[in-house]
Amino acid sequence: PNKNFNRKGRLDAMARVVVSADQILEGGEVEGSDKPCYWDSANHSDESYLRAELWMEDVKDFMLPGRHEVVTMSLDSAQAILRYREELKMFASLKDSGVNTQLLSQSAGKKGIEAAKKQLKTEKKLEDEEALETMKDPSFLDQHWEMAKDEWPKSKVRSAWWNALQKLEQDIDKVVEQYGRSAFVKLSVRSPKDAVSCLSSTQQIVASKIEESVKKGCPPEEELSSNIEAIKWAAWRGLRVSNGEEAVQLLLRSDRVYLDILQHELFLQKKSGSEEEIRSLFNLNVIVSEFFEGFHPDWEFRGFVSGGVRTGLTAYSPWSYIKEQIEKKEDVLKLISGVWSQVEERIGKKILDYSIDFAVAPTCREGECWIVEVNAFLPPLAGSGLYSMHNPKDVSLIKDGPFEFRIRETPVLVEEFTVVKNDEKTGRQTTIVMQPAEPAVMKWATDTRE
Repeated sequence: PNKNFNRKGRLDAMARVVVSADQILEGGEVEGSDKPCYWDSANHSDESYLRAELWMEDVKDFMLPGRHEVVTMSLDSAQAILRYREELKMFASLKDSGVNTQLLSQSAGKKGIEAAKKQLKTEKKLEDEEALETMKDPSFLDQHWEMAKDEWPKSKVRSAWWNALQKLEQDIDKVVEQYGRSAFVKLSVRSPKDAVSCLSSTQQIVASKIEESVKKGCPPEEELSSNIEAIKWAAWRGLRVSNGEEAVQLLLRSDRVYLDILQHELFLQKKSGSEEEIRSLFNLNVIVSEFFEGFHPDWEFRGFVSGGVRTGLTAYSPWSYIKEQIEKKEDVLKLISGVWSQVEERIGKKILDYSIDFAVAPTCREGECWIVEVNAFLPPLAGSGLYSMHNPKDVSLIKDGPFEFRIRETPVLVEEFTVVKNDEKTGRQTTIVMQPAEPAVMKWATDTRE
C-alpha cells in the first residue's frame, strides 16, 4: 500500500479505553460500539495478536539480537502473583494509616490483620493515593519480600502460593543461566516495566548517569532533558535480570502484570465453570529473552499503521532530546523504513491497525535497526510519542495520515508537563499533568544533580 496515502473517510476504528470492572467481568464488550477495547475478552485469548508468541513469529528475523524462550506459567503461579500483590497493597494501606505492620508479619491470615487493626485509634477511610507512595517504596517492598520468604512457607495456605512462585522462579532461572545471567522478561502481553521505579537499584543507576552528565558539563537549559535521559536509561537497565528471583520480583511489583493475569483469569471464569477447566485453559506465559546490551532507550521509535497504511513515526518518548538524532533523522528514517517494508505485509495479514516499535543504533550503520515490539493497538491504548492525544489534528493524523516522522528538536521545558484542555461545548478547562516518571523520581533526579 501507499505509505503516505491520506485515508480520509475510512470508518473510525480507533481504540479507546474502557476500564469498568463490570465490563471486565462481562467480557469487556461495549454496547453499540465496534471500537477496539483492551478489556475485550478476545484480546486475552491465545489467538490474540497482542500475544508476543504470535507477533514474534512474524518478525523473528528482525528482532533485537539474542535468543528467546517461552516459559510456561501455571495457574498456580499466576494466582500466587495475584495474592502476593493483593497482600502487598493491604500492608501498604495499613502502614499508611499508622498500623504497625510488624504484627502482620508475625501472624498469618485474619488473626494477624485484626491484631494490627486494633492499633488504629480511629477508623479512617483509606484513599488510593495514600497507599501509592508506600506501594512504590523500594525499601518497603524489599522488606515485605524478606518477610514473605520467612512467613509464607510456614502458612498452610500461603505455602502453596510460595511453592508455586518458587517453581516459576526455578523455571525462569534455568533459561537465564543459559543466557549468561543477563535476560529480559515479559508476560505474553506486556512487560513489567512499571516495576523498575520500585527497585532499590534504580536510584543508583540514575545517580551514576547524572554524575556522567555533570562531568561532561551539561548546559543549564539541557539539565532537565539530561535527567530524563538518566531515568530512561535506568528504566531500561532495571529490566535486566541475572536470576529467576530478580525476574519474579519484577512480576510481583508490576501492576501491568497483575492486571493482565487478573483479566485472563476473570475471562476464563466467565468462559469455564470448574477450576479444573480453568486450569487447563490458562495460557499466559513468561517470555525470557537475552538482554541486548546494544539497545539505547533514547533511540527507540514507534510507528503507526491504520487500516494497513503507515500514518506516522515518532520518537518513542516525547521527552527524549538527543542532538545527534536531529543530524541523523534521515538516516534513522531510512533504516526503519527498510525493516518495516520487510515485515508489514506479514503483519498486515493478521491485523490492520497497530503500533510497531523499532530500535536504532546511534551509529546508524546498515543493519543496525531492529524490531522491539508489535502492539495490536493504536493510541490512546498505545503510547503516542510526539503525537498528542489532546490535539484533534494529531489524532486525525494517526488515523488518516499523511505520514510524518517526528523527533524532539528542542530541550524539554517544565511547562510542557502541563496541558490545559478546553471543552468547546461547555467552555470548561481541564488541566492535565504528564511527566516522564513518577514525581518522586523526577524530584530525586533534580536533587541528585544539585
